[in-house]
Amino acid sequence: MLGMSAQPPEGNPDRQQGGGNDNQAPGQLPGQPPALPPGGHPGELALPPGSGPAALPPGDTPYLLLPAPSATPSFPQTGPAAPQPTSAANPWLESRRWTLLILGASLALLVVCAVPVWGFAFWSVWASHSHEPPSVVARLDPGGQGASEAQWSPDGRYLAEQVTLAGAKAGDPKGSAVALWDVETRQEVRRLAGADGGLAPAWSPDGLWLATSDGTHALLWPTVEVVAPGGNAPPFARLDAPDPNEAITSLAWAKDGLTLAVADEEGLGIWQPVGSDWKQALYFRDGACATVVCGRRLLWSPDGQWLLAAPWHGKDGVSGVGVWDAQTWSEEPLLKAAAPLAWSPDSSLVVVRSGDETKLSAVRAGSWTVAWTLDPNEYLHQSYAVFPEAAGWSPDGRWLVESADGWVNLWRMDTRESIWVWEEQQRSQGVYTATSVAWSPDAQTLAVTTDGLGRVTLYDLSNPAPPVSAP
Repeated sequence: MLGMSAQPPEGNPDRQQGGGNDNQAPGQLPGQPPALPPGGHPGELALPPGSGPAALPPGDTPYLLLPAPSATPSFPQTGPAAPQPTSAANPWLESRRWTLLILGASLALLVVCAVPVWGFAFWSVWASHSHEPPSVVARLDPGGQGASEAQWSPDGRYLAEQVTLAGAKAGDPKGSAVALWDVETRQEVRRLAGADGGLAPAWSPDGLWLATSDGTHALLWPTVEVVAPGGNAPPFARLDAPDPNEAITSLAWAKDGLTLAVADEEGLGIWQPVGSDWKQALYFRDGACATVVCGRRLLWSPDGQWLLAAPWHGKDGVSGVGVWDAQTWSEEPLLKAAAPLAWSPDSSLVVVRSGDETKLSAVRAGSWTVAWTLDPNEYLHQSYAVFPEAAGWSPDGRWLVESADGWVNLWRMDTRESIWVWEEQQRSQGVYTATSVAWSPDAQTLAVTTDGLGRVTLYDLSNPAPPVSAP
């Protein structure tokens, strides 16, 4: 109807102004040319006929809220001026950073705490495997409460072992015995006890004689007779000590097999054969042992040139190692050491126990200067220092073995490195000390004696290599 206009659709502001032409297109201002019909220009997007303008869905709160002009936009921005995200704006990144920090600290703490455990594990492997003894060839057991010495015959067929009998004291002639073993058959072929000469066995280098002592005499036994099974041959010669009240403690043969050194508590005697008898040719007195039991020991160099006796005393009463040139029987200056233990096969060096009783020193023959020193205590893992008890140089010169307390230590001589340490102690059986070590002439077998047990153990050292090397 003229002058009347229809109610404009809700939400169309153009139609709410009034006074408009009904034929005027929506949104067309008065005086403007009419809008093109739908599809007037190819490619333009047109609403289908009868479609009204888009309207928000009903409701009080719109789905999309635009920020105020002064607010920072929350949608992502790009370009050089785009603000960078911060930890405060991204809680997930902050949480991840703390998680990584905590994990890193935990890992570091775990490594630090595990180092002692790893170290103990490595030490345990070494202690449990490297200290295993070599393979046992045989154990020769004559009974008794301990053994103090073992000596091989020059041909390696026999072994003479000094044994302390049950209930007796070491060194007591009546409580000691020399057990003579046939190593090949593992049989004891002769036992010399008490008055029959149960002390200080010593083989002559030519293998013809076995010397022992009954305490106050040195007894000489022909080897061919004494090793006969079941034999009861008497000694060939009985050499009297200068003083029958002073016990003979050690015997040693010269290289020629015709000179025997006899040590007692008074000094040192040198015996040689004269016709069909034996006579004392020289005697060197050391009266300092008159009031103290010395237990003197002798060691003759393989080439026969040097004889050592310890303990020996100088004019000032100081104890050391007495040295004699056996070619002239001139006495050398006192060697400042506790005891001689082993000569090298070529007689160029002698290993002695140092004056402080804890180390081994190799001393040059003739000049008597120290060539090198070994410290067994570095390898024993004891809570206290122990002193070397015995030592033996292998006949081929490649190895040195020594015992300290209840441990046996094998050293390479080309590097002077300890490669094998094993324990002989058996406290439950009263074994605390490895009392002697002796190489077989072919350098294949090591004989070890201990206190607490009378047996001698033969170890296979044909290829010295410990089960596990120390880390």
